[in-house]
Order: sequence, then structure tokens, then C-alpha cells
Amino acid sequence: RDNRSFGPLGDLIRNHRLERGLGLLDVAKAYQCSVQFVSNIEHGRAPLPWEKVGQLASVLKIPVEELQIANLAIRSDFKSFVNTTKGVKKGGKGV
Repeated sequence: RDNRSFGPLGDLIRNHRLERGLGLLDVAKAYQCSVQFVSNIEHGRAPLPWEKVGQLASVLKIPVEELQIANLAIRSDFKSFVNTTKGVKKGGKGV
């Protein structure tokens, strides 16, 4: 079993998915999205869209509030990432 951490949101989703014996495809079908989309969220490469929190919480039987708190953490990380990369040219220097 892979014990890497992908942040609070990814870890929460992955742990609940594995506890229920679900694969990425199972979640994607129930969530009506692509496997890649679920993988990106689970691996911390994308935040969970707010309008989809309730649906994913239902699929994985996670309390909505717990999923929202974990989602806030990753959205905060993405905001920091976007703010630090604004104005960076291809050469790596700011404008």
C-alpha cells in the first residue's frame, strides 16, 4: 500500500475510497466524471469543485463538512501557488 501523503483532501478521499474497497473507476462512475479527474483531486493536482462536494461526500460516505474543510486547505495551496507564479516569464524572471 502506498503511504505517500497528497495533502488533507487527497488523503481523505483516498483513505475513504480504499476503506470501501473502491477503485478510481468505481468512484468516477458514481461521481459521473473521468478517472483522471478523480486521480487529479486525490493526488493534489486539482481542487474539488465546490458544487461537487456533496456528490463526492455521498459516494464515499464522508461527512460534507469534513470534505469541505479538506477542500479549503487545497484551495488555499492553489491560491498561494497562483499568486507566486503570476508575472513569471518563461525565463523564470518576474515582470
